[in-house]
Amino acid sequence: MHTDGQMGIFANIAVGVLGSVIGHFIFGLLGFRAFGLIARLIVATVGAALLIAGLRHLGVYR
Repeated sequence: MHTDGQMGIFANIAVGVLGSVIGHFIFGLLGFRAFGLIARLIVATVGAALLIAGLRHLGVYR
């Protein structure tokens, strides 16, 4: 989402971890379960992308 230049390594790690938690929470609310490594990586990536999009919407990242 082209925010790597604005964020440092620790912020990238935090967004990845928090995005993973958010992704698993949202997919769980929708009734989906991620079984297997590939499915978990997809859910974590979607969660991180949603977190970055939300932060952009709030004006934290431009």
